[in-house]
Amino acid sequence: MKTFRTFTLCLAAALSMKSGLAQTYVYVLIPGTGTYAYDVSSDGKLASIKGSPFPTAPQRAGGVAGTNGSFYVTYGDRVATEEHLFSYEVLSNGAIGKLVSKINPGLYSGSVCGPMSSAELDHTGSFVYTLIQSGLDGECNAFQTFQISKTGELTFKGSTNTDTTNWNGDNFSLPSVTRNERFGYSLSGAGGSFCCEFNFFSRESTGVLNLFDGSETDPVSESGPSNPYLPGSNPTSDSTNHLAIVLGVEFGPGSGQLASYTVDSQGNISSTNTWENMPSLASPVNDMKLDPTGKILAVATGTGVQFFHFNEASPITAFTGVIGTSGFVNEVAWDSHGHLYAQNGASGRMHIYAVTSTSVKEMPGSPTVIENNQGLFVVRSK
Repeated sequence: MKTFRTFTLCLAAALSMKSGLAQTYVYVLIPGTGTYAYDVSSDGKLASIKGSPFPTAPQRAGGVAGTNGSFYVTYGDRVATEEHLFSYEVLSNGAIGKLVSKINPGLYSGSVCGPMSSAELDHTGSFVYTLIQSGLDGECNAFQTFQISKTGELTFKGSTNTDTTNWNGDNFSLPSVTRNERFGYSLSGAGGSFCCEFNFFSRESTGVLNLFDGSETDPVSESGPSNPYLPGSNPTSDSTNHLAIVLGVEFGPGSGQLASYTVDSQGNISSTNTWENMPSLASPVNDMKLDPTGKILAVATGTGVQFFHFNEASPITAFTGVIGTSGFVNEVAWDSHGHLYAQNGASGRMHIYAVTSTSVKEMPGSPTVIENNQGLFVVRSK
């Protein structure tokens, strides 16, 4: 069984119609304790919301799947043999309210593959995906879909199962679903920086994901086909049909280069980039995300975050150097108002940057130390 992420924080943002500023709430889940909630002011400072910590599951181990602004979804187990998804209401001041729904993925198709290793809310805020795995060998994997209703009720919709005899490798990850909600892409492999292969998913109107045999056309490395490029992380997508992907050669340094791909109408992916025009990275990538406009790419690398201009199918171009020197950033996320949230895994600080097409500036109230902040986070804006 994979170890659950023991600390997870989730950010939900809503637009203030009076001031035009983004109201953001930070949720830090500590299994066995509950969820600490923070209000983020317009200058990037965090303040505890009255009532924290809120009594949320899981009691033993788990994480946060996400929030759609109305409901807060966690996952994990109350006891070692009983795993659930949990849906809680979110109150108007950002506080976490009552438990609305819980559901046990182990009672549905795909549970034969073993325990739940991760869960994630999709871009629409309507579906939750869970990854069920048989262990580190990845002999059996299942991708379950649950719908979250307007009242917060969780309902099972379907599952896609796979095994290593039919699909690429082992150690699957949850797929990154494109923002037009048509396709998803997941990595599988035995571990390492550049070890893996892409797996292709189509998405039904019901939210259910289906594996299919897609194709990819990759750039050719400097040393040629004998040393091909391999993906190093799940891709991030713009609002149409383009992906940003970290590539590295199979036999070479682990830092990699950034490539842009186009998704065709069948879900196949191809790149016209070359090794000469793809930006190189000085260090391996911990995370990367495109902003909602699809124009700015934030990459957690080295001691901080580096920003790039994303140009659809054309090569990605430089914007800033690495911003930050205090440690490493293990997760980044965007709100809908031009702000990037970056968690420093070394210092526990949350950094918030205001980003335009011409500048990146850290907000005056940033960074903030979040107690017990050793996990990951997501951001949701209205």
